[in-house]
Amino acid sequence: MDDWKTDFNNNLLQINDTINNLIKNDLAKLNEIVVELKAEINNMRNEYTEIKTDIVRLKTQQVATQKEISSLQQSVQFNADQQDEQVKKD
Repeated sequence: MDDWKTDFNNNLLQINDTINNLIKNDLAKLNEIVVELKAEINNMRNEYTEIKTDIVRLKTQQVATQKEISSLQQSVQFNADQQDEQVKKD
């Protein structure tokens, strides 16, 4: 009877050790994954910040380009009007 208890206890201890090792290994893997995810999230945040900065820069450039286009359109219209007047005079 004592042998049976000893074997049973040894088996339980072995099962306990196996489960503990599995849990430790899984936790180590999870920690690695968490570290990788944190790094990826930081990279995504940096990229998002760069994209936002680029968008602001592009908006500023767009406004400047629109002003330049408007100015060029006015200049072309002015020249066309001048030509029309010149043709009418001649």
